Amino acid sequence: MIVALLVPISVATNIMVIAYLRPPQTSTVSLVCGLLLSAAAITFVVMLVGGGVHGFWDVRGAGIWAMLWAAGGQIVAFITGLEVVRLAGAVYVSQMNYVIVGAGFLWALALFDEGLSAWIWAALLVMLVGLGFTNLGAARAERG
Repeated sequence: MIVALLVPISVATNIMVIAYLRPPQTSTVSLVCGLLLSAAAITFVVMLVGGGVHGFWDVRGAGIWAMLWAAGGQIVAFITGLEVVRLAGAVYVSQMNYVIVGAGFLWALALFDEGLSAWIWAALLVMLVGLGFTNLGAARAERG
């Protein structure tokens, strides 16, 4: 369960870095291209250290389609995420962490048949109440 709590910290850090270190005149597509190319370069080095080059051109059938769908999904997710941070701001997007924590616990329940204690359910309830108060306060501030 502790791993489920590390995910929102990583997402929050990512959102803050995107919001505060993004070059103002750079397009989202340029940022995503740079991000994915640097990830590919790092992965290539790790692949060399880990035992050699394994080309995707040797894969046939469902394997290549799975890789292409995963790559397309990452591209869409990164472009969407960066645009939402640019348009809505880091505070709005950080509320996504509430969903991530809850989903992490529910996936653990569904996939690994983990029993969620009363403490987890109480924490989720407190978290949802906090989210409600945050959105209520934001709505009141907008109305003036």
